[in-house]
Amino acid sequence: MQDVRILLAEDAPDNQLLLTHILESRGAKVSVVGNGRAAVNSALKGDQDLILMDVQMPIMGGHEAAHELRKKGYRGPIVALTAHAMLEEREKSHHYGYNDFLTKPIDSEKLILTIKQHMGELH
Repeated sequence: MQDVRILLAEDAPDNQLLLTHILESRGAKVSVVGNGRAAVNSALKGDQDLILMDVQMPIMGGHEAAHELRKKGYRGPIVALTAHAMLEEREKSHHYGYNDFLTKPIDSEKLILTIKQHMGELH
């Protein structure tokens, strides 16, 4: 995961700190935004390899942001972060354009494994 550039779209400061620590301790470079609108604006600049997107955020939610990114041609991996583990939520996330889905509280090893899979580091 060395030097993988990750955009973390998360509005909760505690989650921002925790996820940033987990990711940076594995060598990732993390940029943090606190809402979906900022995530869309940042992602369209192309400065990241992968987006971790909280589903529920102010200004613009994660579903809306992921959907807008896909409509505007963004092709990179987007991973949903949500407290809702129901099958319907997983299906909804794929409908909006997410590539994958992680539930909160985040399991750090599953987080790292998911990122590596999307970055092609696992065979």
